[in-house]
This record gives sequence, C-alpha cells and structure tokens, in this order.
Amino acid sequence: MVVTSHPKKMAFLNHVKSSLNPSPSEIYLLNTETNNKICMFSDYGEKISASSTAIFYKYKLYVSQVFVAFILIIDK
Repeated sequence: MVVTSHPKKMAFLNHVKSSLNPSPSEIYLLNTETNNKICMFSDYGEKISASSTAIFYKYKLYVSQVFVAFILIIDK
C-alpha cells in the first residue's frame, strides 16, 4: 500500500491558508502485514506541495496535490 503524509502539520495549515506557502510531503510504501514502511519520496514543498494521493504503477510514482490540479511523476 502506498500512503501520503504531511510531516509538518503547521506548514500544511499555512498551505491551507495560502497555496503560496509550501507544505512538505512524504510518500511511504507500507506493508500492512508487517507494518514495515519504506520512504519512497520526500520533498519540502519544492517539487510538490501538500501531497494528497500517490499511486505506484509501472516503475513510476504518481503524486497528486490537495488543492492544485497537478500530478508529479517520479521514475522509480
């Protein structure tokens, strides 16, 4: 399972107030049987701000944002 995270809660709340405020994002690959997690992507809001969803498909990670219609595509 791939899950997104907002590691800096206050930065996310500032992003809610204005999309000009960057919000960090982290994407994890989570094994639900063992609860092990691997960080697949981490960004301080420069490439993508406030990630919403992430999908891993054919060696690419597709990450969308909460408020902006934008998808970041990362080769993995």
